Amino acid sequence: MGSCVHAGRSGEEAAASTRERLECWYEGMTMWRSSPIFGVGGGQFTEHHYLTAHNSYVLILGELGSVGLYLWTAVLWMTVKVPAAALRRYAGVLGAEAIATWAMALVAAWSGALLGIFFLSFAYKHVLWIYVGLTGAFHALLRRVHCCLGGSRLLSHGVESRLGFRDGCLRRLD
Repeated sequence: MGSCVHAGRSGEEAAASTRERLECWYEGMTMWRSSPIFGVGGGQFTEHHYLTAHNSYVLILGELGSVGLYLWTAVLWMTVKVPAAALRRYAGVLGAEAIATWAMALVAAWSGALLGIFFLSFAYKHVLWIYVGLTGAFHALLRRVHCCLGGSRLLSHGVESRLGFRDGCLRRLD
């Protein structure tokens, strides 16, 4: 079990890896403290430390500051909110099985991605942004289906995709 927790490492190798990762996170927070609003600049983490952050949230905070972290997490929030709202709305609705299936697939994919980017510097990788694109395409499909069917009972309420005050407070999904 111990080797699963430390990605196959054990003993001193695992401890050294953990210390190195925590040092990277500390350096990212130091970068943010030195430039809290806009960060030290995109792609500049390795100019300030010999390794990357090993955490996308710390990487974005250090490089793009509080403003960048807010905007980046808003994008991530919306890409989770859309399929989660669609799943809640269309789960068990007769005739909407495909929508519910795609919504579940996107929620599952995003759950794994959001956990993974906590341990990897994945913020600028193509795969993450492909997920964003897939969610955008899913949202566009939902809007098109809703418009084509007009006020049908199946899609009488579209999936809400606005970023509002409640989203900023992260109170609940709409």
